[in-house]
Amino acid sequence: MNTVTVSFNDTPLQEVEKMDGVISAFSWDSMLPTITQFVRLRPDEVIDGLIVSESDIKVKISRKKGRKSKRA
Repeated sequence: MNTVTVSFNDTPLQEVEKMDGVISAFSWDSMLPTITQFVRLRPDEVIDGLIVSESDIKVKISRKKGRKSKRA
């Protein structure tokens, strides 16, 4: 998995990447339910990945793979 560092408040990237001071961490698994509330996924959609920038988080969405159900 790649690491993306985004700085805020005009803090240099090198300062953020030092990882000293107060650091809070959380897993993506705990974050995905919150992201899906903002994105409003359909039942047949999944999140493939995230593109994080200084201004926003873009979400790559695709359809779930698998067999389609037969219609009666």
